[in-house]
Amino acid sequence: MGKFIDLTGQRFGRLKVIRENGRAKNGKVLWLCQCDCGKQHTVSGDILRRGEARSCGCYRRENTGQQFRKYTKQVDPRIYRIWKLLRRRCYGVNNPKYKNYGARGIVVCPEWMDDFLSFQSWALANGYQNDLSIDRIDVNGPYSPENCRWANNLIQCNNKTDNVFLELHGERHTVSDWARITGIYVSTIWGRLNRGWTIEEALETPVKSKFHGNRNKK
Repeated sequence: MGKFIDLTGQRFGRLKVIRENGRAKNGKVLWLCQCDCGKQHTVSGDILRRGEARSCGCYRRENTGQQFRKYTKQVDPRIYRIWKLLRRRCYGVNNPKYKNYGARGIVVCPEWMDDFLSFQSWALANGYQNDLSIDRIDVNGPYSPENCRWANNLIQCNNKTDNVFLELHGERHTVSDWARITGIYVSTIWGRLNRGWTIEEALETPVKSKFHGNRNKK
């Protein structure tokens, strides 16, 4: 483990560090910061030092809002939603998905962090289609042009074989094993993927039917 660096009192953009505020699941120190807008925000020290967090999110909202209003005719709504979601997973400490992304050290590259149009330009130049989802090639790596692609879940999983593996949050299991872990039928998982759901949605969305039990049926 690296040497502890006390960031108390230091300023990073609009954020001034107040005090240490625990540790993330990956062991990295979290710091409670006061933003110039008046809100408090918790963020890991390595993200602060790399300059990847400059506010509680107010700067991004202001900048994004300005871009969105200025370039409304150029914005693809679905790509915009994807961009917002991936940032929330990495930096929204209160976001339910943060524990599997930001807490694990997953970040958004500076090129995309505050520039939606840069992300959209990359998406449109690199195979984006409405039925594809963004996929990180290295599941432990960042959201960046070098580590991302647009892919169909079924193609990735090669579902023509009986022993198909799905990877989610760094864990890799067969569909049958995921069915046992989640309590969702194998047929339900495949049905969701066939309808274009992401692997995350297929494995984490609760089944509402009262007749659905914790059984594993092929």
